Amino acid sequence: MLSQERNKAEVVRRTGYAFSTISNLIETHDVIAFDVSKTLLSRCVLSSDGVFRFMEKSLGVEGFCGARLKAEQLAERRFGTNEASEISLNEIYSLLAVLLPDSTVTPDDERECEEKFHFSNQAFVMIAAVARDKGKRLIGINDTQMNKDQVSRLLEALGIELDALYSPLDGRHFLLKAAAKPNRALHFSQRKPTNMNDDVDSAITAIHVIQHSDCLRQDDAPFVDQGRGEYTFTSDLILGQIAARMPHVDPEEPDLYSCGFNVCGPLLLGFCDYIVEHSMQEGFDELLLPPGQIHIIEQSLSTLKLPLSCYSISDVKEVITSDFSNVSAEKRKQLRHRIEAWKSQDSKNIAIVDVDGSVLDFDFLTSPQVHQYCIFDQSSPVRQERASAYLLDGSNATNTDVSVIVGTVLFDLLFANPKASFPNLNSGKDISLTLNGKAEAITDVGLLASICVQRGALDFLRMIAPIKDTLDRQELKDFNHFCLTRLVTTPTEREYRTFENVPFPWCKGETEWRTIDSYWKPESISSKYLTDFRRQIHEQQLHNYDRMLPNSIKDLSMRDDIGQLDWRRMMYRHPLKISYWNSVRRFQRQKQNELSQK
Repeated sequence: MLSQERNKAEVVRRTGYAFSTISNLIETHDVIAFDVSKTLLSRCVLSSDGVFRFMEKSLGVEGFCGARLKAEQLAERRFGTNEASEISLNEIYSLLAVLLPDSTVTPDDERECEEKFHFSNQAFVMIAAVARDKGKRLIGINDTQMNKDQVSRLLEALGIELDALYSPLDGRHFLLKAAAKPNRALHFSQRKPTNMNDDVDSAITAIHVIQHSDCLRQDDAPFVDQGRGEYTFTSDLILGQIAARMPHVDPEEPDLYSCGFNVCGPLLLGFCDYIVEHSMQEGFDELLLPPGQIHIIEQSLSTLKLPLSCYSISDVKEVITSDFSNVSAEKRKQLRHRIEAWKSQDSKNIAIVDVDGSVLDFDFLTSPQVHQYCIFDQSSPVRQERASAYLLDGSNATNTDVSVIVGTVLFDLLFANPKASFPNLNSGKDISLTLNGKAEAITDVGLLASICVQRGALDFLRMIAPIKDTLDRQELKDFNHFCLTRLVTTPTEREYRTFENVPFPWCKGETEWRTIDSYWKPESISSKYLTDFRRQIHEQQLHNYDRMLPNSIKDLSMRDDIGQLDWRRMMYRHPLKISYWNSVRRFQRQKQNELSQK
C-alpha cells in the first residue's frame, strides 16, 4: 500500500485541493458521492481503447477496436438525450452488430475484460474511509461498462464499502434525493460541472478529479513523450502505469527517477522477458553476468518472479583459476563439478548476459555451446555468431551510432552496482557529495545517479509484475526501440538537462569533471536518420488512424467508384451511412494531411 503522504499528494494533484480542505468539506456535507471509475477504481491501461485492443487481440476479432469506438459514437447520437446522455452497453452492441456483423463478442465479454484491468485507487479509498469515520453516507455512480453486480462484487473484494450504488442510466437527480437538504452532497466526479443553471450542478458541491491520462501532460513532465509511436495494447498498458505513478512522484525527486521508471523500467521488463523466452528455447537456467550488471538483473528477475539464477563472471573466473588449497574436500568436489558443467562442450544450461555485448574477461571461444544475450551488440564478428541482441545488433552505422549514445546515457547508469562502492549505503538517507575534481568523487556521484535510475526501474517492475503476462513481446520490443530512439535523437530540453550533472562513464579515470550532456549531442546525429525517424512517426500516426476505424469505413473510402456514389440516396435508405460518409471524408482528409507532411 502506498504511504499516506503519497495518497495525499495524489489527492492534491488530481483535485487541486489540500487533503485538509477535502476533510473539512466532508465535515460539512451529509452525502459523499464518487464516480466509481477514475476515483475509487482506476484502469491499468491509459484509456478504454486499450481494453478494446486487448479484446481484439485476445479474442481474435480483427477490426474490433475501431468498430467498438465507432459504435459508441453512433449510440450516443442515436440513443442519447439531453435528459439522459448516458447509453447502455447493450445499445452500443446493437450498433456494433451492424458495423461488425461477423463478430461474436458479447457485452459480457467486455465486462469481464473491464473487471480484469481495474484496481483500487488508494488515495480515494482513503477519502472514503475518512467520510465513513465521520458518519457520512457513501454512494457510488457506476460509470464503468461493468454492470452494478460486477462493480459491487469488485468493490467488495477490494474492501470498499458503499451504502448505495447507482447507474448513470438512473438519471442524475438521485444525488439530490440522497441528500436530506440542498447543497449537502459532495460529489467527486471526472466531469466538470458546465451548467450552473442545471438543478443538479447548482445543488451539489462538485470536485473535478483529473484523469490519470491528463497527469502525463502536467508540469512539462519528462520522459513521457512515448505516445507518438504505434498505438498498441502494450503501449497503452505501459503508459497507464506511468500515468498512475505520476501523481505520487515527489516534486523534489530528480528527473533521473522518471527516466528509470518511464524508460528503463519497460526496457528491463522486455530484456528479462527476452532472456526467459530464449531460456525456454535453449534449455538454460543459469546466467553469467559481468560484476557490475548482476545486481540489477538479479533484482529484476526476482521482482518479476522469473526462474533464472545469476552468477558473476569474475567469481566464476576466480573459481576456475583457484587451486582450492583453502577449500574443504566436499566444497572442492562441488566446485569442480560446477566448473566441469560450465566448461563442458555439451552443456547448454548456461548463458552469458551482457548489456552491450562487450564482455572480455571470460573465455567465450572455449565454450562453443554458450550463447550470449545483450541489449545491443558491439562484439566482434566471431562472437556475433552466438550473440543475440534484444534491440540493436550494431550491424549498420545508424544503429551503431544510436547504440553507443543510448549506452552511454542509460545503460551505464541502469546497470551499475551501487553496493560495490557503497556497501553500507541506505537509499533512504539524504546523501550529498562535494565534488573536488577527484576521480573517486566523480565515480561516487555517478553511482548515486545509478541508484536513482535503478529505484525508478524496479518500482516500475513491481507495479506491472501482476499483469506482465498480458503484454505482447513484439509490441513491447517495438515500444522500447521507439522510446529509446526518440530520447536519443529528439529529447526535450528538460530530458537533456537531466544528465547535465551526471559524470560520463568513460571518464572515470580522468581528473577533469565531464558530464553526459557534454558528450551527448543529439543535433550531431545525421540529418538523414532524423528524416527517417520523422517519416516513421508520420507513418505510425497514419497507421494509428487506420486502426481506429471499422474495416467497413476503410473499405468504403477505397472504392474506385466513391466519387460516383449517390450519397443522398444511400443516406436516405441507410441512416447510419451519414456517419459513414463523414468518417470517410475525415479519413481521407487525415490521410492527405499526413502524406503531405512527409
